[in-house]
Formats: sequence, structure tokens, C-alpha cells
Amino acid sequence: AGDAIRENEDETFAGYCELYRTRRIAFFADGPEGKNREAQSVHTTFCIGFERLERQKTPAAQFLALRAYLAPEAIPLSMFTRALPVQPELQALLRAAASPAEALRPLVRAAQKLSLLTPGGSGEAPTVSMHRMVQQAMHARLEGGLWPREKRGGWAAQAVGLLSELLVA
Repeated sequence: AGDAIRENEDETFAGYCELYRTRRIAFFADGPEGKNREAQSVHTTFCIGFERLERQKTPAAQFLALRAYLAPEAIPLSMFTRALPVQPELQALLRAAASPAEALRPLVRAAQKLSLLTPGGSGEAPTVSMHRMVQQAMHARLEGGLWPREKRGGWAAQAVGLLSELLVA
């Protein structure tokens, strides 16, 4: 939550608390109040970060959604450049870049600023990992009706397709 407030200069702590309260109610309106409160808190915080990322950088949000369906451990960024994702904005970004791995770094940094991804690796072999709780929040958002149907995009199938392309290549 602190990263989200820091990254949005127009945000106040009181404003974020109100946003958190209203988003938590919206996300868990059908669930029993008070059950699994810690998970609800974490889920709400990550979903607010994802909503912000989606508004700021659509390709970063697409990359994050795709990344949510792969192992949480560090994955080389080169994996995403050898087999192009299906999403048009992300695909166009990678095709237009002189170095596709370099094109992904700003997307990773944008997600990192909101505590949604963790970059790693070194110079020629950058990697990106995603905490399991972020993955769970992303899955709930993408599959549970928290994202508009036209934006859900079959992310799990796309992740499998990406892996399949890499294994065949």
C-alpha cells in the first residue's frame, strides 16, 4: 500500500484508505464479512495496484496478467521475447523494439513500483518473479469476474501457448 501511495503523487493516505475500503467492499461483497480477513486485505491491495497499472500502462498490465499464469520463481525475460504473447499492445511493443528484453524492462519496473513483480538476474540475463499471493489475487481478478469479460483474454491458455512455442522451438 505504501508503494501505491508513493507512486501516485496526488494520493493521500486518507484517500488511499477510502479507496481501499470501497474496493474491498466491491471485491468481497458476496463473501462472508470477517472471513479470511488477511487474504482479503492482501488481495485488495494487489488489485488496487493492478488497476493503477492498467490505467497507466496497458502492456504492463497485459504482461502482468500473462506472468500470473507461470511459475512464481524467476523466469528469464528472454522467454517472453522468443515466443510472442498474443496481446496486440504487448506484441507490438516487442516487435518494434531493437531489443525485446529491453522493451520489457520498463513494464517490469512499472509493476515493481506497485510491488506486483520482482526483477532479478543480471545484465544479459534479466529475470522476473511474482509472489504467489500476487498470483492468487491476479487469478481471482482475471477469472472471478473482477475484470471486464472482454479483457479476460484467456490468460492461462496464452501462458500454455507461450510455453508450448518455446518447447517446440
